[in-house]
Amino acid sequence: TTTLATLKTRVLGRAQMDASDSGAAEIVAHINAGWRFVRETLLANRQAGLLIETTPSTFNTVAGTQTSDLPATLEALEGVDITLGGIWRPAVEFNFGDRHLHGQNRAWSTTEDGRVNARYTILGDKIFWQDPPDAVYAGRFWYVAQFVDLSATTDTVDLKGCMAPVVDFAAQKCLEDDELDASHLERSVQRWEAKVRELSRRRSRGSPGKARDVTGATSNLVTSDRDVIP
Repeated sequence: TTTLATLKTRVLGRAQMDASDSGAAEIVAHINAGWRFVRETLLANRQAGLLIETTPSTFNTVAGTQTSDLPATLEALEGVDITLGGIWRPAVEFNFGDRHLHGQNRAWSTTEDGRVNARYTILGDKIFWQDPPDAVYAGRFWYVAQFVDLSATTDTVDLKGCMAPVVDFAAQKCLEDDELDASHLERSVQRWEAKVRELSRRRSRGSPGKARDVTGATSNLVTSDRDVIP
């Protein structure tokens, strides 16, 4: 983790400014804006793995209840596991447009590929289960937590290996505040953003195929515009 004091020092050094050249409040605002920019770029380009909390949030389902509460600090949900037979197994997200294809109160069980047939979507601040749980199951959410702005010099943040673009972004804004040339920092941020997009493009090359719902509302086969489960 890195303290706000360390980030301020690095930003001023990168901008080749001293503390008297830029207001303290403005520097902090630019640092927070830089980290938000980095987070949004990672999330938009399918690189959320860098931001996922290392300790998942655990919960228990309620038998017959079709919703479960999401973590209060959640920004993006990246995965849901359910324990069956003493083993954590991934649940599968479904397209809300396919909600009519189940809801038949099927018992939750393990599928041939080792997943659990519990399918979910997000509705507001809750998980909506396509088939309500038939018993109490332990579950866990893998998620990206909301960012809380830094304010005190002792506040810390884990930048997930992305300190350089955060510092460059903030330093660029500090120079621009003083109407100084910041084009070299802007290009640095753009290069980082391009690298993230390229990583996303490479990951997309091997994406699974797509399927359309051609079975009708009475079928038990779920197909949708979402990725086909491998």
